[in-house]
Amino acid sequence: MKRKLFLIFLVFLASNLLIGIALAQTGGYTLDWWTVDGGGAVSSTGGSYSLGGSIGQPDAGTSSGGAYTLAGGFWGGVENIITHSIPLLTGWNLVSFNLHPASTAITDVLSSIDGNYDLVYAWDASGGHSGAGNWMRYAPGIPGNTLANLDVGQGFWIRITTEGPLVITGTIPATTNISLMTAASGWNLVGYPSDENRGMPGALTAHGVTDYSLVYAYHANDSDTWKRYAPGVPGNDLEEIAPGWGYWIKIGDPGTWHVEY
Repeated sequence: MKRKLFLIFLVFLASNLLIGIALAQTGGYTLDWWTVDGGGAVSSTGGSYSLGGSIGQPDAGTSSGGAYTLAGGFWGGVENIITHSIPLLTGWNLVSFNLHPASTAITDVLSSIDGNYDLVYAWDASGGHSGAGNWMRYAPGIPGNTLANLDVGQGFWIRITTEGPLVITGTIPATTNISLMTAASGWNLVGYPSDENRGMPGALTAHGVTDYSLVYAYHANDSDTWKRYAPGVPGNDLEEIAPGWGYWIKIGDPGTWHVEY
């Protein structure tokens, strides 16, 4: 009995297989296919060998253009990491960066120019460092530093001893809300965390800042280094706000600058 049932089962399988082949030949079935592509350079190492690879997209890897680099591809759970390169000249530079670094510790943020600078200043608009004239300072190897971190909302002065770019690696901020305060005589030293140049005065007035009287930038690469914008005053030469620079903004009332990337 068992042998008979087994033979019947074999006949059933064979007949279904023949039907499947016939239907496939006459268009009754669609034989779909796909691939799982590899690429990128997520590496594992051992001894003297290194193996790199990822799955998901054949174009996983790095693309670059201008001052930016984009790491793309399908790496589950990993955000796209890009870089922002800020040219720095010997002497004083007033700059900012437009990415969220993995660490805001000042030595990590400035690691790409380690040994090429000797002094960094940032401004405390809250009045918390009024005893030091509202300045916060970092000097490598010098005791008494009060500036421990740098983030996308800050502009900062940095004195360069060896010319070269500051390269920041991090993730893109969506919108950064920068608080503007009056405690330090209304002056705020801020960054510009965007990749888009925006003309004045709309760069401020269309983004939450209306009660201001002066904006200054310092372009170390220009023979006329100081740039100014004062509403209603002739002779303004700060025509736009652009990434990579730091900005002094003098306000009359506290507010928030909403900067879209």
